[in-house]
Amino acid sequence: MAFRQALAAEDLDALRSVPKGDLHCHGILAGNRRDWEAWLGGPVPLPQLPMDGLSGMHRYLGEVWRPLARTRAGMEFGLRAAFRQARADGVTVLEMSYDTVIFEFYPEGVDAAVAILQAIHRAEAPEIDFRPELGLNRAGDLAQMKAYFEKAEATGYFRAVDLYGPENLRDIREFAPFYRRAKALDWKRKAHAGEFGTAESVRLAVEVLELDAVQHGIGAADSPEVMRWLRERGVQLNVCPSSNVALGRVPGLREHPIRRLCDAGCG
Repeated sequence: MAFRQALAAEDLDALRSVPKGDLHCHGILAGNRRDWEAWLGGPVPLPQLPMDGLSGMHRYLGEVWRPLARTRAGMEFGLRAAFRQARADGVTVLEMSYDTVIFEFYPEGVDAAVAILQAIHRAEAPEIDFRPELGLNRAGDLAQMKAYFEKAEATGYFRAVDLYGPENLRDIREFAPFYRRAKALDWKRKAHAGEFGTAESVRLAVEVLELDAVQHGIGAADSPEVMRWLRERGVQLNVCPSSNVALGRVPGLREHPIRRLCDAGCG
């Protein structure tokens, strides 16, 4: 109730004071722009909204954010900023993904990367129940991701897996071996689906990858049958309305299908 009251009052401080979980967090992209500007000593350009879908987002990231994190120091600062923002927002449970490319910064090995990630968590937000997840990019090299997946598994650090990138880029079945292994490890299994795809793309992702949760999944709102199917299987949708609006997936918050999803029992 406190959260609803704060939301109705548009009271940001009250919203931040309510303990919450962040179950859809993309590593270095989760920090506050002002932290980056303080670290860099200059402004970071904002994107023009709405962006042209994922392609527009990737252009912006390629031009603005990825250059900031092309060094080990930049990447590590971005992760520190992400933990700081989570703490400031009252996050008590954090599921944040690390793309496998993070390991390229650590030629000394994946164990060294994990040691740094653990140190950043302890230094910035030790009170947060942190559940690190391994991020797989649909545009990535499958053989390289497989090698990093196996090394990450051996550390015992990761507790979940996520898949992201344009849904039409690859047949989702190519990622089934990763998810079978994640299931055997008792990792939480997530994937981005229905962000721009259809209700059937959501169903297919859940079936093929045996998902526990779908990141976004708003395409499911176009099919009462798929929404019912998701509800019956207890598949969670981690929806990000502001992102959907910013990327032009929906024209505004009033038109967002989250109400339909909630009314259909899609948690």
